[in-house]
Amino acid sequence: MVKLPLRSKVALHSTLSILLAFGWTLGASTLGLSPATASELTPAQKLAAFQDQLSGNQQTLANYTAHYNQYAPSSVSDLATASQAVQDFAQAVNSYSNLVTANTSATSTLATDQTNLDNFPALLEAASISFTAAQATYDATAASLSAITPSYSDALQANNVAFSAYQSTVNSGTVIESFNNNTVSSGIQFLI
Repeated sequence: MVKLPLRSKVALHSTLSILLAFGWTLGASTLGLSPATASELTPAQKLAAFQDQLSGNQQTLANYTAHYNQYAPSSVSDLATASQAVQDFAQAVNSYSNLVTANTSATSTLATDQTNLDNFPALLEAASISFTAAQATYDATAASLSAITPSYSDALQANNVAFSAYQSTVNSGTVIESFNNNTVSSGIQFLI
């Protein structure tokens, strides 16, 4: 195991701190995320850039941790701040990912609602035309019904009178006829 002089430890620690602190800025500009172009990217593109940067930061931290473990194991705790920064960045990227997912869903819902809203006037006009045609058909049918109602009422009344007259002629009793010696010797007809 090689012991580093204090000056080398300070230089290594300073370099590591600077890289981790400003690595995002350098990585962001490398990925095209300068303040001027960041607003031109979609949330999904920004998320992909953040995830790439997180992966890079995690790899850099892993490399430095391995280096410290090999050359200065007693100073590994110096990386605690950098490790916490990477963990905080990971949580921020995860939160941003959830927001992007929610935003994508909300954007889709908004687009569907906007399409429905844009189509509503045409649907309303079609429904209005359909209603006008249905109203005309209903009015014509109602007029036809009104025209035949008196004739139907008269015919129904005549039917009821005729049925009552018929009922009054029906013999509902029992009629017993007696024949001589209870025999019939010729054709017979019955009129009821």
